[in-house]
Amino acid sequence: MNTMVSISPFLHFHKKPFLILSFIMNYRILLLCILCTLCTLQSVEAAKAKSTSEISAQESKLITLVNGERKKNRLPPLSPWKTLTQYARQHSQNMADGRVDFGHGGFESRAKSIQKAASCYSVGENVAYCYLYDDPLKKSLEMWVASPHHYENILGDYKETGIGIAYDGDGRCYITQMFAKRRP
Repeated sequence: MNTMVSISPFLHFHKKPFLILSFIMNYRILLLCILCTLCTLQSVEAAKAKSTSEISAQESKLITLVNGERKKNRLPPLSPWKTLTQYARQHSQNMADGRVDFGHGGFESRAKSIQKAASCYSVGENVAYCYLYDDPLKKSLEMWVASPHHYENILGDYKETGIGIAYDGDGRCYITQMFAKRRP
């Protein structure tokens, strides 16, 4: 009987550290899973958390930045135009949702629709994609200024503009800027 009693605590003693270690490892794995889930949810929520007013403020800020570039070149500022903003927002959202690839796909169709609806004789477009930048607006403008074709649109003979910004579920920022000059 003494032998059984002495063996039982011995086995229990050995099982207990294993059980404790197993519990700690499982607890750490569980915590890691919870943290990963929360980080993913926070990233998704951060992208979703951009309210319409926050995105509109970003769009207005980018117009201000673009107009600053025009001012440096002694050009008049571009005026925001709701029609262009609607087309730009739709294209950015389509890119963010993966319905179209990043780029100018469908531009001819957008341009024809704008020209038909508003008697425009000149329409242009810039697009940008930013991920993991503190200031995607500033970075987009920097990329456009560094690109001769995009910079040509910024300094072009346009009178109006519209900017659309959309974020995907991972926080990637898609920007479309439309330019237009209406017939007098």
